[in-house]
Amino acid sequence: MSPRTAAHVRTMAAVRAADAAAMREVEGTGGKKAPGIAEPLARPAPVIDTPATAGRT
Repeated sequence: MSPRTAAHVRTMAAVRAADAAAMREVEGTGGKKAPGIAEPLARPAPVIDTPATAGRT
């Protein structure tokens, strides 16, 4: 994840919620790049969610 993207999303909850529209708001990320950034961030969702569903933070 680029420093600009990380600065924009800031939290794991924001990473989980990020979609192409949210990524378009990142400086230097246009409409063509945004889906390519958002999709890989969503891919590990089941792994990220596992500790939370087990009551761990």
